[in-house]
Amino acid sequence: MRNGEEGLDVKKRVFIGMEEIAGNASDLCRGFREIGYDCDFVSPFAHRFEYEETTDGPLIRFVKKAHRNWSAAYAANDQARRRLWKGLTKTALGLLFSICLFKYDAFIFYFNRTFSKKWRDLPILKFFGKKIIFVYVGGDARPPYLNGARNPYLLEKDIQALIKITAEQKAKLSWAEKYADYIVNWPPQAYFNERRFIHGALMGLPRRVSAPGGPTGPEHCRPIRGVGTKILHAPSKAGKGTELIRALAARLKEKGRDLEYIEISGQPNEVVLKRLAECDFVIDQAYADTPLAGLATEAAFFGKPAVVGGYFVDQVAKWLDSEDIPPSLYVRPEDMEQAVDKMIVDRQFRLDLGLKARRYVESHCRPAIVAAKYARLINGDAPESWLREPARLTYLYGANMPEETVREIVAALIEAGGVKALQLADKPELEKAFLELARQ
Repeated sequence: MRNGEEGLDVKKRVFIGMEEIAGNASDLCRGFREIGYDCDFVSPFAHRFEYEETTDGPLIRFVKKAHRNWSAAYAANDQARRRLWKGLTKTALGLLFSICLFKYDAFIFYFNRTFSKKWRDLPILKFFGKKIIFVYVGGDARPPYLNGARNPYLLEKDIQALIKITAEQKAKLSWAEKYADYIVNWPPQAYFNERRFIHGALMGLPRRVSAPGGPTGPEHCRPIRGVGTKILHAPSKAGKGTELIRALAARLKEKGRDLEYIEISGQPNEVVLKRLAECDFVIDQAYADTPLAGLATEAAFFGKPAVVGGYFVDQVAKWLDSEDIPPSLYVRPEDMEQAVDKMIVDRQFRLDLGLKARRYVESHCRPAIVAAKYARLINGDAPESWLREPARLTYLYGANMPEETVREIVAALIEAGGVKALQLADKPELEKAFLELARQ
């Protein structure tokens, strides 16, 4: 039985887990179901932004409860309760794994999380011939010393903790590469990959956003003068450059630009979507290593373009053909004020970019479209053109922090742990480039 797509075997049963990342996992599950697959998204760990989960039976609800109690006991330093709920959580996860092992044919894991903290389940899945795919979307792959949102050195000047979690992250990626059939990653965060990986942009970020209408023609775009341009910034965590973004919005207002800067944080996804429907464009973040991350992708479904800052802008074309580059106004952080001003003043430019972004996500990010691509991985039908070689990586500045901070952290890391602390022994040229960066 087929579903109109070459290579789609609808008899395959697909497991997606174990943690939600910006709605990606649950939307991918919906996409698989749309193309005729038996698929479940299983997440025993609740998401703070209330993305909808698709499978939540009694066992999973118990795992969530046990995990919450375990975390609470850990925070309260209650050793007895901590041991009790830790044991119950592990037992329940083991039972869940046993059920899933015989129920599903393919396993897609997000955010470095499987059924076992030490990934002992992967050899078992491999032994039973299951298809294994790991999907990385940011801090789960990016070296911690290049991630301003997950960096103990920035928070507490704890260089030893940074060295430790860097080694742990490299070990996780190596273990995943040992057992996975495919790794889906993005070049500017693939430092620890040694095998070739699937470029995440070619797979697409799965999104199910209901945005009927939207500014697809001039009649939908409010005039600039007399009304004010609504600009939305909705940071989900630290490291998005929010202070820089606030400051540039204030400067533009002082210069006489008629704008309304709206900032929301820590809100459920439905609140963010409502704000996206009301704004004219978004400023996603200042230090992004992708032109169209989560917020910018959701905005595109409403026909709202995004200004995105990041140092990777100079290397995007190295990894993607022009037609595959997600459309946004992607500029270096120091050029963001000029970019935002252009978006405010040039109404037609803003409208055209929003339309391009909407067409891109409609053709690349609809769940069924993304799921069909993952189905090709499951069925061993991945085109050679989807694969990328990590040895080509030359980018040095990571994400979620300015380049001067990257230099400071890399220098401190090498001083404390030597060049081996970078965990890049398989990439000597990249090691050399980081040494030069540290010497600056």
